[in-house]
Amino acid sequence: MALPTRQPGPRSTAPGAEGTRREFADEIRRFAGRKAEAHLFSGEHFESLSKLFQTASEPWPGSSISFGSKSMLVVPTAVPEFPEFPPVHLVTNDVNSSPQRNGSNASADRPRSVMSSVAVSVRDDLRKILAQHAPTNNSGLLVFLSGWQSPAWLRILGAECGIDPEMMRRHLSFLAHERKFYDQPPLPSHQHDNWRIRTVTICKLTNNALNPDEVKRCREGADRDVRKYLLSFRPGSRVGSSIIRRYSVIDEKTLAIEQDISFCVTARRDGGWVGTIWTDSGIPFDCIATLGLRMSSGASVRGCDQRYIPLVLHRPKIAMSRPELPSPPVPPAPSTAPCPLLFHLPSQYGSTLDSDLARVDALYAFSEIISIAASSENKLLNLVKERIDIGLRAFHGVEESSLENLQYLATLLQGINERSEEVVCLIENEAYSKWPSAAATTVQAKAQGQGQGQGQGQGQEQEQEQEQEQGQEQEQAQTDHEQQRQAEMREVTRQLLLDDYRSILRRAKSLKGVVREAIATITAEVMTQNAKRSNKLSRKVGRITVLAYFFLPLSFVTSIYGMNFVSFGDAASGFPWKSVVAFSGTLLAIFCLSVFMFFWDEIPWPSA
Repeated sequence: MALPTRQPGPRSTAPGAEGTRREFADEIRRFAGRKAEAHLFSGEHFESLSKLFQTASEPWPGSSISFGSKSMLVVPTAVPEFPEFPPVHLVTNDVNSSPQRNGSNASADRPRSVMSSVAVSVRDDLRKILAQHAPTNNSGLLVFLSGWQSPAWLRILGAECGIDPEMMRRHLSFLAHERKFYDQPPLPSHQHDNWRIRTVTICKLTNNALNPDEVKRCREGADRDVRKYLLSFRPGSRVGSSIIRRYSVIDEKTLAIEQDISFCVTARRDGGWVGTIWTDSGIPFDCIATLGLRMSSGASVRGCDQRYIPLVLHRPKIAMSRPELPSPPVPPAPSTAPCPLLFHLPSQYGSTLDSDLARVDALYAFSEIISIAASSENKLLNLVKERIDIGLRAFHGVEESSLENLQYLATLLQGINERSEEVVCLIENEAYSKWPSAAATTVQAKAQGQGQGQGQGQGQEQEQEQEQEQGQEQEQAQTDHEQQRQAEMREVTRQLLLDDYRSILRRAKSLKGVVREAIATITAEVMTQNAKRSNKLSRKVGRITVLAYFFLPLSFVTSIYGMNFVSFGDAASGFPWKSVVAFSGTLLAIFCLSVFMFFWDEIPWPSA
């Protein structure tokens, strides 16, 4: 159930804007006070977010929190190499008023959009910077939030940008640990305006490896440790600290870290729109130190070398192109923590997008994020497939560990399957969202153009009217052509994103079937080996049983007569004939009884 909010309008940047921030938090607090005893739709699920906003903390770049040495996870510590990490970026998309002309190409004479990124550090005045880059009719604004954010800045962003509190609540759902509402993920009809997708970062250990016992222990404690890690965040935690939703130990040298990206759109009454993108990826952190893994010797692997598998972009002739990217930041020293997958996303966002289309279409503006998330899921699929193939080729002698690995990979595939189905549903239902789209912009522009043409044609001379009509027709034709191109590009992008996630979903289901077959194959092999061992053991037991049927009677008779030959002896001949006859008769009788009992099941007894 989303929080009912007023239609966002132009936000004031005057000193009275502090009241707007308080009003934003007060509205959430009032809605959170709706109890289930008195309302059909309560607001109790907003209590954790309301409590967070009631805190008076400000952005604090100090040290972070640690919650004890017993935990596997620790909050990323302050990184000296990134003391001024900007937790917020503003990506503006303004129309260039002085376009560059390109010969006779008329479309090149039209104003072009230019995307640029503005970093906001913890020492900057966020409200002032937002006022300077407020979107208008001819511009769009993307607000990137990286990692953990302070309550003060969330209140500013909610008030100034009109962010839906529901997006914040879903992204910070781990704060509601005292009471669960079991509403995540919501129904498709409840989330077509607020999207949340997952990205996967693969981490490789380069000079050390975990032993099988450590792998098993880390897998078993992963959920518990991540829960402790998330609950350690407080209003005063280091702004920009990376959030981890889940980590998986694929093998002795490979880890997979899962993080979320949430985004929503707010339309402004004075024109333009604001897209808010909240990524879990923040300050670079050492994943091994964060996970707190230890080697078999007991020594910590915090000094272990590691690297994140980089993002690969597949585009025609990409090696020959020269994309216009902003100047990259100074690379960290070799001893610093490696940069995760989405570290440079806010500062370099839009390098693969058409800025003109991204200015008027929200789905296209978010398409680079969705494509990156799909690529990360595809990398995890490829990694899982590689481990499945290795497990099928070399499971002889290690059947038990191979079965455990395959069952673990099956859970990963199930997660990919569920996430892909959710994203496919989001893209399919995107038309029901209130996001600005190129199609709506085309209809609006045509209506405005017709109205302007009718107004300008009145009260002018015939010659001037004809010239104006010709110019307007030519300009309208160019506009229609450009809008048609944007609409086609938008639809192609949407369809490609949909096909990507459908492909991931199809591959995940296929690999899950392969895992089931592999588990069945290894289980059958184990059962065959157990049957062979059981058969071999039964034959040995059969031999021992046969020997027991004959040697036990012999031992019994010998124990009776062996000590009594003298007392049964024949005084006349001096030889114990009576003892021998008695011993032989008794032994023969017992042997006959043993044979009779041995073949008891083989005797064709008459039926009752």
